[in-house]
Amino acid sequence: MAPLLLDGGTGHLLKAQGVERLVPGLQYDQLFLAGALANDLAPEAVLGVHRAYIAAGADVITVNNFACTDWSLGRIGKQDLQEELVQAAARLARTAANEAGSGPSGRRVLVAGSLPPLRESYQASGLAAFEEMQPEYNLLAGLLKPHVDLLLCETLATVTEGRAAGTAAAVSGLPWWCSWTVADDDRAVLRSGEALQDAVAAVADLPGLEAVLVNCCSPQA
Repeated sequence: MAPLLLDGGTGHLLKAQGVERLVPGLQYDQLFLAGALANDLAPEAVLGVHRAYIAAGADVITVNNFACTDWSLGRIGKQDLQEELVQAAARLARTAANEAGSGPSGRRVLVAGSLPPLRESYQASGLAAFEEMQPEYNLLAGLLKPHVDLLLCETLATVTEGRAAGTAAAVSGLPWWCSWTVADDDRAVLRSGEALQDAVAAVADLPGLEAVLVNCCSPQA
């Protein structure tokens, strides 16, 4: 299989464009949510980020739904917009990929739907139990499925998160990848302190798993 080049952080590029100005009153630790709301308030900005990554050579673009969780949106009283924002984000990514496919190069770009941490990123404490995470992961997978080529369980910090997100991805019937964030040293452990090999073992029996990855960690990790 030829190497695949993934895109980078969509939220970071949206922040660089100043999308937080569209949502006045956000606290500093809430600014990342402007990227989620941009799926509705600034769709051309989101589409522009996807197009830029494709122009840079990305073979896979990720739906801008990382921050579209019930908990994150609930911090600003917007949890009722979750389904609308996830679907809008998925349609934008699919539009960008379709443009690439119908352009002069005819290049196929894959769309990955995000199954992110349901609470704070990089945190292992305060997480819900497996059974409590499952309904929301199932919801996200169902909303994304009509628009994406695969599901990306990403930036997961614990073994349980990986199993919960992976179970929803497997049930969807789509191919899926699972990516954890690991400690910034060479111990090969998750942010929770659990062994990376245990995290991989916890999802290895689930159908549809095509790749295991790490993300959002230092190069030496």
